[in-house]
Amino acid sequence: MSRPSPSLSLLHRSVNTEVSNPPDSKVVRLSSGGVQLFGFDGDAEVLDSVLSGLVLEAHLEVAPKLSWLALRGGSQFTTINNVDDNVIVISSALPENHYREILLIFDTIDRSLRVIPSVPRDHLTNRTYRVLAVPHDGAERSYSLVIPGQAPISLSEEGFAEWPDVLFISPTSASSSTSPSSSTSPWQMMKRANFPKMHIPDTSFFADEVFSFGGRGYWVDLLYGVMYCDCADVLSDGIDPVDFHFFALPPPHMTSPLGREVVADLRACRTMGSVGGFVKLVSIDGFITRSQNLRHRCVRVWTLEKDLQWTIEVKLSMDDLWNMPGFSNNFRHLRSMFHSPCSLAPMYPFLSTKEDHVIYFALGEFTQGHSWGSFPTTVHFLLRVDLCLWDVSFMHVPYSETPAMENYFGVNHSILCPPVALSGDGKAKVLGLQAKMKGLKV
Repeated sequence: MSRPSPSLSLLHRSVNTEVSNPPDSKVVRLSSGGVQLFGFDGDAEVLDSVLSGLVLEAHLEVAPKLSWLALRGGSQFTTINNVDDNVIVISSALPENHYREILLIFDTIDRSLRVIPSVPRDHLTNRTYRVLAVPHDGAERSYSLVIPGQAPISLSEEGFAEWPDVLFISPTSASSSTSPSSSTSPWQMMKRANFPKMHIPDTSFFADEVFSFGGRGYWVDLLYGVMYCDCADVLSDGIDPVDFHFFALPPPHMTSPLGREVVADLRACRTMGSVGGFVKLVSIDGFITRSQNLRHRCVRVWTLEKDLQWTIEVKLSMDDLWNMPGFSNNFRHLRSMFHSPCSLAPMYPFLSTKEDHVIYFALGEFTQGHSWGSFPTTVHFLLRVDLCLWDVSFMHVPYSETPAMENYFGVNHSILCPPVALSGDGKAKVLGLQAKMKGLKV
C-alpha cells in the first residue's frame, strides 16, 4: 500500500509552547533572526526583552501524521489564525500578560517574525476571526493585514455611537512606514465597508476560509457563499468605502434553513482555495443534505471562472473510487485494517496548493442525523487522488490522529522546510529535509 505524497502536511491549529522534541519528528527552526515589534506603546523596551527570545519551530511529519508549530517562550494561548500563500498569522498573548492579545506574522520566504498588537478591544471584529494578508503590487514581501469588523466612528442625533461596518487594516511588512518598536498603532487605518445584500440572514455570514488571489480578497462562508472585494481598493488611499460583492456556492449546495447549529463542521465536507492559477472548491455529499446510498455519494471539484460562474471539473462517486486500481488492488490489505472499507464515507477534503490535479480527503465512519445530513466520527484512511492518472494512494490514519480533523490546515510542506534544521541535540545542520521526505520508503 502506497503513501500519499508528502507534499501535503497536516498542520494543527494549536501551537505548542511546552516544547519537547519527539524522537521521530523532523524539527525545523523557522524564524531565522530576531523578532521585530510594531505598534506597542510606552513599554517597547520591556516588551522587546520579553519577546526577543521567541523562537518559531515546525515539527514535521508526513501526512496523515500530525505536524505542528512550536513557539518557544510563547504564551499557552497560541493558535494558528490563518495560512495564506507564504504568510502564517498566529494569534497569541503576551507571555506575562494573557489579557494583552498579539499577532505574530511569519513570512515563509524571508523567515522573518513580526509581532503586533491585536485589534483593540474597543473595536468589534465580526464575520470572521481570520486575518487576510493582502500583498502589495510591485513591492516584494510587502503586504497588509485586513480583518472586517465594526468601530464606534460617529454619534447619532440621539447621542449614541454608531457602529458601521469597517475594515481594520495594518500595513505590517518589511516596507511598512511603521518602523520596528514604533509605538504607532498598526491598526490606525480603517475604511468603511459596503457589504453586499445577500439572500441570507445578514448576521449569519461567517467566513470559514479567507485568502487572497488574483487581486481579490475572498471571505468564504462554506454554508452560504463567498464575499469578495478588490485588494487595490483596500490599499488605495483614494477609495473609502470599499465595495464588496457576493456570489453563491454552486448547486447542489443546499443550505440548512436552521443554520450551522444542526449540521456537521463544514470543513468536514467542503474546502475552498487557490490552486494552480484558479480558485477551486471541493464538496462532499451527505453532510449538509441527507444521502441514503453511500455508493452514490460524490466528491466534486469545482473551478471558479472569470465571470464568477462555477464549472464542475470532477465528479468522483464512491463507485468510481472503489474501482480505481489503487483501491481495488489493495482491498484485502484495507480489510486487514478495517473490516468493511466500503462502508466508510469520504470526509475532510484538502486542496494541495502545488498540485492542481490532486485532491486529498479522508475515509471514515459517520452517524446519520435524524432529519439532515451525517456527522463524521472516526477517520481511518487519508487518500490522495490523482485526477489525471485516475488513481488513488492512501495511508492508514493512526487512532491518535483522528480526533478533530477540522482543526488541521492542509499546507504544502515545502513552505516549512528551510535548508537548516535542528538535530536532536539542538545543533544546526543541513538536512535537505524536503528531499529526504520525498525519498521516504513505504
